[in-house]
Amino acid sequence: MEYRHNPIGLDGVRPRFGCKLESDGQNVVQTARQTTVKTADRSVWNSGSVQTQQSILTEYLGPNLQPHTT
Repeated sequence: MEYRHNPIGLDGVRPRFGCKLESDGQNVVQTARQTTVKTADRSVWNSGSVQTQQSILTEYLGPNLQPHTT
C-alpha cells in the first residue's frame, strides 16, 4: 500500500495497493486481480475480478476511509 509493507496509517483517502505474484512455475503471469478492503467487522469495498496484468498502484475506489480505522 503506497509502497509500504504493513503500513500503520495513511493520510490519503484513495490509497493504492499492490501485490507480488509468487510461483514455483516458469513463465507464470498474472491475468486478473481482485482487491478487497475490510475493517474488523465489515467489508468496505470489493473491486470484483478485474482482467489485468497490473499488480501495482491499484487505486482504492470505495467510500472515503475513516480516520483511525484498522
